[in-house]
Amino acid sequence: MSSSITGRRLCGAVPYDCSGETTVYTAPTDTGNTVSRHFVQPAGSPVFSTNYALADMVFLWASCQDDLENFQPGVVVQTKLRPSWGHVGRGLSKFDAMPSPQAMQEMSE
Repeated sequence: MSSSITGRRLCGAVPYDCSGETTVYTAPTDTGNTVSRHFVQPAGSPVFSTNYALADMVFLWASCQDDLENFQPGVVVQTKLRPSWGHVGRGLSKFDAMPSPQAMQEMSE
């Protein structure tokens, strides 16, 4: 994947380049960790998230990237929230809720 992520706001009207600074919103998670969501300006679209307990991992929001072929999913989380038609790709690890930091680290090894 390139070091610069480009995309468009979900409405398609505002392009962004995520090689610069992001606006960060930090909040507690349902598992007691802290998640930081990174947004690009001026679009205000979420681009990626980081989790305090998983400092070496970045969670990309693939839905608004220009080139989805640069994105290879490794895990699907929050599957309990998916609609009945939202199928998980073959071979991907899936979790009803956000897995523990230990489980995420084990998957990345």
